Amino acid sequence: MFITVIVGEGREEILNLNCKIINFIHCVKEKCESVELIGRRGELVNLAGREQCTDLVSSLLKERESYIPLRVSRAEGSDGPSYSTVYDCGTSHPHLSEILKKLSNPLKGRDKAGGHKRGGVSQNRLKAAAKKPALKYIEVNSFLLHPVGARGPRKPKMSGKEFESLENLLETHLPETELREARRLLFGKDLEKLKLPQGAIDAAVEQDFDLKGYVFEASPEQLRPPRTVRVGLIQNKIVLLTDAPVLEQITALHKRVEKMVEVAAMCGVNIVCFQEAWTMPFAFCTREREPWTEFAESAEDGLTTRFCIQLAKKHNVVVVSPILERDDVHGGTLWNTAVVVSNTGNVLGKSRKNHIPRVGDFNESTYYMEGNTGHRVFQTQFGKIAVNICYGRHHPLNWMLYSVNGAEIIFNPSATVGQLSEPMWPIEARNAAIANHCFTCAINRVGTEHFKNEFTSGDGKKAHHDFGHFYGSSYIAAPDGSRSPGLSRTRDGLLVAELDLNLNRQIADKWNFKMTGRYDMYADELQKAVQHDFKPNIVKE
Repeated sequence: MFITVIVGEGREEILNLNCKIINFIHCVKEKCESVELIGRRGELVNLAGREQCTDLVSSLLKERESYIPLRVSRAEGSDGPSYSTVYDCGTSHPHLSEILKKLSNPLKGRDKAGGHKRGGVSQNRLKAAAKKPALKYIEVNSFLLHPVGARGPRKPKMSGKEFESLENLLETHLPETELREARRLLFGKDLEKLKLPQGAIDAAVEQDFDLKGYVFEASPEQLRPPRTVRVGLIQNKIVLLTDAPVLEQITALHKRVEKMVEVAAMCGVNIVCFQEAWTMPFAFCTREREPWTEFAESAEDGLTTRFCIQLAKKHNVVVVSPILERDDVHGGTLWNTAVVVSNTGNVLGKSRKNHIPRVGDFNESTYYMEGNTGHRVFQTQFGKIAVNICYGRHHPLNWMLYSVNGAEIIFNPSATVGQLSEPMWPIEARNAAIANHCFTCAINRVGTEHFKNEFTSGDGKKAHHDFGHFYGSSYIAAPDGSRSPGLSRTRDGLLVAELDLNLNRQIADKWNFKMTGRYDMYADELQKAVQHDFKPNIVKE
């Protein structure tokens, strides 16, 4: 199902009707700066006020029709708007000239109700449409377009240099039947969308962040009621420039995230998790000590932990807060730490990052070393949770030991960039959910952070001022192999999911990975492998 839209003199583009109106409007605005269209037969289509509509374009426009963007103006003292085409279409659509004259002349023809006719469209209706309040415009990347006569699809439109998300590209490019199959292959199954309160949706629009919600169901059981819990994953850009005063940066991030937590609470979230080192720029690429070590604070009673205690009490929500920790008990040592605050406001404890990267610009061992808290699991009112920070997702045994200790949900707050890890991102947390019969939640920060002083990557390339693009794309994976679509690659976002924890045991009973695991054999061989005189068990001819 396609339509043709004039996007320039002598230029047409074919657009897919099986996309959302919000995406269609963004594309049309980007191409011709107008949301007023007219069909080749003279029918007007006014898209003003529909910038947030998620209905399909096919509900408004006719298949295989051609549409021309209009310029609408209103002269002082005139009785109505004046219409003209944005581009010269006199050669391709000569009949439109007369139609537009009629639409623009308020003195010719009146309908039975006394309104002026405009090519069969009541002037009263046009006035009513013009009075509709325009909603706040939120940037949504446009979708794949096929220029007439071109060979194959054009490259997707980018936000700056980055496109919005793979999911958006598929949704706006594929027909519905193929889209369902693509979702099945990518996500395991087409998850039911969570019905979110209108107030939360409005707040997300007002505060300009992506909001999505999904349901992970389990089969009904005879002896156990459903064990449902709602989790919220928050990804965000830094708010101020990296050279702003430290306290101002922390405060600005607190304020930004506080608003997003309020929306999470409106959505009934029980556990909310922030991204890695969420109170600061991810400055560990610079190798500089100051001012970045000043962002470190106490996990027990620091400024951010006190802030999270207030959030937990106010919204009855468990808060997972990954920060740069300063351990004053042990000489002011720095750690990469996740603080877990109960919904009662008590600090349940902390879990430190087990694996520290030494790859590319990730120079984190300049600041802190491997954690010493092992694989802690926190018993909350809503289930048993663990926190596998960032680089730990690359280590299958790290995930496994959280699961061995009883974790039902493992959060993976991260900070990772596109050129380094994006092909791995949608796979690792999902694999861990499958292998360990649990839910996993992958959170990544978003945006490109620029630093005043240049730094190098030790790869012979030129010095640079940024780490690369943090691509967001936070998602949730289930033990049955299904996963949610990701959040935006370019915008702040809140992903809400309702999980039935009964699914963990149901899948364990089906696949028996833990029952069939040979942990005693693995432990014995690993014990031998870590010895200095270890000899690999290789059989030679």
